[in-house]
Amino acid sequence: MSNTRTTFNPHYLAYVAEFGTTNLHAFNDAGVLKPGGRFVANEGMWKKGTPPEIISRICRSGIEDFGFPPVSDHGWSVKDWITVIHAAGFSVISADLLDMTRNGDSGWSFPDVISRLVTLGFKLKAHLTPRIIRQRRHYERLLEKHRADYDHLEPRLFVARKPA
Repeated sequence: MSNTRTTFNPHYLAYVAEFGTTNLHAFNDAGVLKPGGRFVANEGMWKKGTPPEIISRICRSGIEDFGFPPVSDHGWSVKDWITVIHAAGFSVISADLLDMTRNGDSGWSFPDVISRLVTLGFKLKAHLTPRIIRQRRHYERLLEKHRADYDHLEPRLFVARKPA
């Protein structure tokens, strides 16, 4: 397939749901990225050494409570993900561990202020609408139930490069 694709087919981004060798190969072969292009993915994964029974329990519980597991049920750690990315023909530029304690506050530019005002409006609506209040409380209970799961997970930001 030619790498001169001028249209975008969102089907090729469906790999996010189950990122694996076959799907990354399809993404690479589809011509979505130009040669030398960068592929960036924010992926959660298992901490190295997480026992299979813990992986199974957390995945099963995530599916029961949210409809999907928190991360891939393959039990892959960062080393496994890098191996898959290499197998698909990409080179890994970085696989940084993300700091989940940062809030992403970017400053006080005009777009930031507008974004904060819109967010505030939706938060006010959420705090005044009974249905949304119930949904939020239910969701918060589920998150609390799964809080210990995150001791076994780590978020990474992968940057890979397609061969030139």
